[in-house]
Amino acid sequence: MWTVLQQEGVEHLASHAVADMREPLRSQVNLASGPLPASALLEISPVDLLSLGLVNLACCTTNVSGVDYDEALSLATTFLAIGARTVIGSLWWVPSGRATAHLMYMFYRHLDDGLPAAEALRQAQLWMLDPGRVLPDDMPDTLRAMPPAAEFSEEQVECWAGFTPLGR
Repeated sequence: MWTVLQQEGVEHLASHAVADMREPLRSQVNLASGPLPASALLEISPVDLLSLGLVNLACCTTNVSGVDYDEALSLATTFLAIGARTVIGSLWWVPSGRATAHLMYMFYRHLDDGLPAAEALRQAQLWMLDPGRVLPDDMPDTLRAMPPAAEFSEEQVECWAGFTPLGR
């Protein structure tokens, strides 16, 4: 349905998203097949999504709520409402690029090491802050060709620091 990457209960969406500050139910993830609004997500039965463990919304403003009557409603909390155990969302516009790509790689690497999603994200963000960071040996060549710059921790903080975990 909206899957970009799925493996063992993990959904990864890397696309554009829009948070509607006045009508949160109109917030949407823009997929190749068209927009997926929060209102449509809430119509999905949680029973249909029993394997939905982690949803990683690597999109802009997916954890931003509006100023409407329900300030807790965001795309990220919508996925929690329909049955996801854990959701990663962004608090602001996230430019695509090497900083975000490196963060996501390190996040999944820490998940593979058995860390819970919140701790895996924290460890990936700490790696981004480390000016002495070392590229892991198993990092794919496409990412190795985009070595992280020292400015990741200072000038490009907006690319990775806005990602936050929700759920368990």
